[in-house]
Amino acid sequence: MVSGDTSWLLLPEAGIGRLIKKPLDGGAWYIGRVFFPEEVAMPHIQITMLEGRTPEQKRKLAERVTQAVVEEIGTSREAVTMSFVEVSPANYAAAGVLALDKKKT
Repeated sequence: MVSGDTSWLLLPEAGIGRLIKKPLDGGAWYIGRVFFPEEVAMPHIQITMLEGRTPEQKRKLAERVTQAVVEEIGTSREAVTMSFVEVSPANYAAAGVLALDKKKT
């Protein structure tokens, strides 16, 4: 947003602001988000793991990780976001060895 640009409106809602751009040509409105300083610390956790976990395992992991983050850094549950990135054994290596090539014990 450019200082002095009055074509933007800021609508606060529950700590999140929505920036709305007034259409200059009668076209569609642009809606974006602006984050206030207290949201800058909002954690996003990305968990990378080998594919094959069930949705129930991911639900449990999401719950436990979220709870740990809330307890340790004092943020709200609603502020914690998480993504799971699943990789195939052919696309993951540890100690220089593809997971695909490791022998299962």
